[in-house]
Amino acid sequence: MKEKYRRLLLERWVLIDRVIFGEEKTPGDLLKGKRYKDYLSSKGAFLSNIFEMYSVLDYEPLFDAGYQENKLINSGENDEVLKENFEEMKNYLDDMIEVSSDKVLEEEDKLCEEIKNNLRDINLTESSKEESDKIISCATNKCFKSRILDEVFLTPCIEAISDKDKFNSWKFKILNGSYASFKRYILEFLNV
Repeated sequence: MKEKYRRLLLERWVLIDRVIFGEEKTPGDLLKGKRYKDYLSSKGAFLSNIFEMYSVLDYEPLFDAGYQENKLINSGENDEVLKENFEEMKNYLDDMIEVSSDKVLEEEDKLCEEIKNNLRDINLTESSKEESDKIISCATNKCFKSRILDEVFLTPCIEAISDKDKFNSWKFKILNGSYASFKRYILEFLNV
C-alpha cells in the first residue's frame, strides 16, 4: 500500500472511533470480547468499502493534513516524535469532525427529517417520559453521527467527481448500498 494511503487509512480508522465514541472514550474501553472484535471487523469492512468506492470513482482523497505524515508510520522515529505527530493528527481529525458537524447542523431540515424517519418505527406511547427522552436522544445522536460520517467520507468525493455518470455504474451502486449497510452496523455500537 502506498505510504499516503496508509496514512489516510490510519486517519480514517481513528476518525471513525472519534465520531462514534467521542474524544475521551476508546472502543477498547467500552466494548469487550466478541463485541469489540465485531466492531473492529465492521470498521475494517467499512473502510475497505470506502476505499473501493474511491477506486471505482477514480477519486484521490486530499492529503492536506498539517502534521508530518511520514513520521506517523515510520517505526524508526523516536517515541516523542511519533507521539507529537499523533497528537497533531488527532487535532486535525477533531477539526475535521467540527467542520463536518457544523455542515450537518446547517442542513437542519435534512437532519430533522432523518430523525423523524428513524422515530416513525418506534412506538413511544407505551414508553415512560424518561424512556421516550432516551430513545429520542439516541435516535438524534445516531442520525447526527451518520450524517457526520457521510460528510467526511462521501461529500468530498461527490463534490470532486465531475463525471456524474460514474455514480450510475453498477459497481458504485453496489458499493454505495454496502456503505449504507456497514455504516448502519457501525452506528449500532453507539448503544454501549
